[in-house]
Amino acid sequence: MVAENRGGASGNIATVAVRNATDGHTGLVHGKAFSVNPALDANPGFTIADFPTIAILGSTPAASVVREAAVWAEVVRAFGATAD
Repeated sequence: MVAENRGGASGNIATVAVRNATDGHTGLVHGKAFSVNPALDANPGFTIADFPTIAILGSTPAASVVREAAVWAEVVRAFGATAD
């Protein structure tokens, strides 16, 4: 196994390289950016459908934090994510 780290564009460069690989043995281990980037970038160069999921290797908790007076505070409360 050879690991190659291709940094840049929040992982989009490496993701496109793996999608374009023709050897049949190239895989991708990615984090949250894999599912978030297509929503943030109009043309990230790939779609999530380009990659079948083989295994989930772990999970990372996430948090939404806003000031109490922020407009988004109501959205956060609607999802029950406020801390007491």
